[in-house]
Amino acid sequence: MKLIKAFGVAAAFGIVALATAPMASAQEVSIKAVGTWGNLTNYTKHEGPFWSSGVAKATGGKIKGEIKPQTELGLKGFEIMRLLKQGVFDYAHGVMGYVSAENAVFDGVDLSAVTQDIKTQRKVMEVYLPIMQKNFEKPTTRN
Repeated sequence: MKLIKAFGVAAAFGIVALATAPMASAQEVSIKAVGTWGNLTNYTKHEGPFWSSGVAKATGGKIKGEIKPQTELGLKGFEIMRLLKQGVFDYAHGVMGYVSAENAVFDGVDLSAVTQDIKTQRKVMEVYLPIMQKNFEKPTTRN
């Protein structure tokens, strides 16, 4: 879970870094994000503040983040994934179990429950991470 969290944070900062590089003279940009559950610590301490104020602060106001928690939007994880792929949102935080209805490959993060030690878990992660990345990049085939 820490790897997924770290990957999400790194991806978010990467978005900010890439978006600000070519924007020296560009107008303000707004990134729309969906967070997890609005009443939980991860949203209130990390996701919400990052998008609501952290992005603007880090970019000198050139990029502003807008975020709504999943609970406020009333959407299920697989619905958020579909809307993300359609461009309705630019970024989404989520729990793998909630998006697995969109693509069963995401259930693979539960492989950690069957490994017996950290060394084996790292090997599983090294093999499975590229599969996850590939599936996040490709469009859905479900109707």
